[in-house]
Amino acid sequence: MQALKCRSCIPVEAWEPSALTVMGDAIHAMSPALGIGANTALRDAHTLGEQLLAVAAGGKPLLNAVANYEQAMRDYAYHALRMSAFVGQKVIGHLPLPA
Repeated sequence: MQALKCRSCIPVEAWEPSALTVMGDAIHAMSPALGIGANTALRDAHTLGEQLLAVAAGGKPLLNAVANYEQAMRDYAYHALRMSAFVGQKVIGHLPLPA
C-alpha cells in the first residue's frame, strides 16, 4: 500500500505590512492530519476582524492593525502548520517541513 503524500506551505519570515493581507490556505495550507486547517482560517478571520474593528472605531491606523494581525497569525498558524505536518508525517506520509 502506498502512503498518501501531502505537502504544506512552508512558514516564511515576516513581511512588510500593507493594506493587502492573506488568511487561511493562502498563507498556511496544511496537512489534513489534525483537522485544524479550517479552524485556523476561522481564527484568522476573527483576529483580522478584531483589528479592523479597532481601525473603524478610530483606535489604530490600518497598517498597525494589519501588522498586529499578521504577527498573531504567524504565531498560532505556523505552530498549527508544524503540528499538522508532524502528525501527517507519522499518519499519512506527509513530507517533512524544512527546519
